[in-house]
Amino acid sequence: MLSVSDRASSAATFNAILNLAPTAPVRINPDLPGELERIINKALEKDRDLRYRSAADLATDLKRMKRDSDSNKSVAMEAGMTRIQQRPQIRWWVLSVAFALLLIGVGTSLYLYPERDGGADKSTVGPLPMLPSYDH
Repeated sequence: MLSVSDRASSAATFNAILNLAPTAPVRINPDLPGELERIINKALEKDRDLRYRSAADLATDLKRMKRDSDSNKSVAMEAGMTRIQQRPQIRWWVLSVAFALLLIGVGTSLYLYPERDGGADKSTVGPLPMLPSYDH
């Protein structure tokens, strides 16, 4: 592998492009999916007969890879949803118990503390004064 100083001239850069194998993409990013590595290697292929013939061909492979990875994700999500849907009774039971506890708590509070009315003192509140009307 050439260092940065070795590639300083355009002649060295062209030599590297034409004659040296590129660094393996997986060495740069170990988490790189195998299919993406294959696409990158095909794009960097030295032999023009083995390389992509057009950018459209490259785009097609990238779209196919994305579609396949998205479909794998949706299959995994559907499997997870199936596990969740297997227990809907438990979910409704938990919600029912929580709602019942809430009602019991509110009912108990109203029964034990009926005089609570938000802090207003009813003895000091009288009728509202009449406002003058301005009829024209």
